[in-house]
Amino acid sequence: QKQETIDKINVVNELKPEDEYDMIFVVVQKSQLKNVLPIVAQNTKCQTVIWVGNNMTAKQTYREFMSLSQTKPNVLFGFLSCGGHREDNIVYNWHGSTCEMTLGGIKGVQVNKELFKKAFKGTCLQAEFRPDMNAWLKYHGALITPICLAIEYEKGETKRIHHFKALRLSVKAVKEAIAMYEKMGYLKDAPHDMKFFQWPTSIISYLMAWFLPTKTGHLIAIDHAMAAQSEIAELSQEILSFSKTYNQSLPAFKELCLLCNLK
Repeated sequence: QKQETIDKINVVNELKPEDEYDMIFVVVQKSQLKNVLPIVAQNTKCQTVIWVGNNMTAKQTYREFMSLSQTKPNVLFGFLSCGGHREDNIVYNWHGSTCEMTLGGIKGVQVNKELFKKAFKGTCLQAEFRPDMNAWLKYHGALITPICLAIEYEKGETKRIHHFKALRLSVKAVKEAIAMYEKMGYLKDAPHDMKFFQWPTSIISYLMAWFLPTKTGHLIAIDHAMAAQSEIAELSQEILSFSKTYNQSLPAFKELCLLCNLK
């Protein structure tokens, strides 16, 4: 929107067990989740907790949280459709006229939609509800992880993106991961129109090579890839773990991981 806003936010230094809030949004990278989970689980007053961000093992997170929590609140998962990076106290952020937050629980967990409509009233946030966020987040992780690995491999150098091998390899890796999840029955819960990845790899690679060097491409892809390398490494390990569990070889993704020195 090419606008600058200044927001003054009230903060606390810690979340105490007796602190009472209407809901808690836990917005961290996947690699930070394990350290935060016990802190949130010790709270006994809040009845709605939403874990926001990449997480291809949402069902496992749900189980771990419930095993630690005494009060068993309503646990949901979400993803905020925006991108950008932070420099000191300035956040460079990209989103549409409304910023969509995809929300839902593990399959079978009910969502109080009116609660979120009330919470987001008067903001640019718009809730989109999904029946199974565990599946949604698996697909999203399959989409972004290989692309971020390719960007990391080239250290974000967009001038080389038109030529580098890693980009084409990442497109093949996305296709492999999508096929793996389809085989496991997650197709109906995909977050995006996956028909795009039925196109030839060469065409997809060309379009991505055109898009990534743009300002928008930097904000929603390259900046995130370079700022969240520990998260991308953890997501990569999750995909490799799924390949063993589901008995899928994923040759392109494994080759991409080797390029990035991930095993």
